Order: sequence, then C-alpha cells, then structure tokens
Amino acid sequence: MFGRASFRPAEDNLRIMSVFVALVYFSMPLGTTLLAAGRQRAWGVVQCFCVAASVVLDPILVPIFQRQFGNGGLGLCVAAVVSEATMIVCGLALLPKGIIDVKLKRVIALTVVAGVGMVVIAQAAKPLGPLVAAPLSLGVYASGLWLTGAIDKHQVSAIVNAALRRRATL
Repeated sequence: MFGRASFRPAEDNLRIMSVFVALVYFSMPLGTTLLAAGRQRAWGVVQCFCVAASVVLDPILVPIFQRQFGNGGLGLCVAAVVSEATMIVCGLALLPKGIIDVKLKRVIALTVVAGVGMVVIAQAAKPLGPLVAAPLSLGVYASGLWLTGAIDKHQVSAIVNAALRRRATL
C-alpha cells in the first residue's frame, strides 16, 4: 500500500514542485521590496493575474499530461511553476530603478554558481544514498558560497551563532 511503486508518479510531481519552491523563495523578498516601494496595487494585480493563469492552465495541462505521461498532476505542477515564474518576471519589471545593482547581481551570480555545484555533486553522489549525498551537496554549496565570496566570515559567524543558540534551547 505504501510501497515505492505506488508513489512513483509523485516523484515527478515533487521534482517539478521543487522548481516552484525555489521560485517562491525568490518572489517573497521581491514582493516585500515592492510593498516597501509603495507598489502594493500593481503587485496585487500581478498576483491576481497569476492565479487567473493557473485557473486557465490547469484544465488545459492536466489532460495533456495525463495523455502523455499518465500523470495529470504534472499539469498542475507545471501550471504552478509557469504562474510563479510569470509573477517573478512581472515583479522584476515593477521594481524601482537601482534596486538591482551590480553588487546584488554579483551575489546572485555567485549563489547560482554554488547552486550548480551543489546539484552536480548531489547527482554524482546519488548512488551513495541520500544520507551521504545530501550532506555532501550541502557542504559543496556552503563551500562554494565561501570560496566565491558570496558570503563572508561575518555572515558565517552569524549563522554558526544562530545554530548554536538554537541547539542550546533544544
């Protein structure tokens, strides 16, 4: 009843939804920035547009993915990713000039480089099992951030101190 075979289609859904989660974590600070810039109404319209996009895409994509892959749920996942990506593109267009400067672009690029390294190591270590692959890939990501200069020693010490305080309260 709870075997891997019965949940195999959900694996593909989770892979697509992982992209959605990454986009959500980008749109949250983007939305906060837009609210702080006084662009609440425009951001609200964008959010309504993205909900409408999902309402339109869901009934179109579910049957297509059901026919092609035998998993209509993938259509819902793809619609969610498209909707969130659209929201981010519109949000970036709404940002006031000067918010995304050279320094921010550099940090984003370095974070992407570290993330690519993490994915490569995670895929290479996959045969070793998740208990080895996950910590190894996280270590590569953290090392990549440190080596590229995306994070500095003050940020690392703040993270370590926060983790130690949390551990002391447990």
